[in-house]
Amino acid sequence: VTLAHYDGGLLLASTAGNIAVIGERGSICRQLQVYSHPSARLWHDLGPDGILRIAIADQVIGLNWAQLTASCTIF
Repeated sequence: VTLAHYDGGLLLASTAGNIAVIGERGSICRQLQVYSHPSARLWHDLGPDGILRIAIADQVIGLNWAQLTASCTIF
């Protein structure tokens, strides 16, 4: 499990495929899950273009950070 602060928000990601954005009061305001397995590798980075790139197991996905965090008040 990793916890990272990106551009005013907290990203929680796990090798089990769980991805969540944590709001300012500590609640999960957005979450999704992708196929993975517990022994998979995990990498993520928010690019200067606002795209959050996440590699979990054999998948690489890109998520628009502004849209992902739009549903909650972020730090």
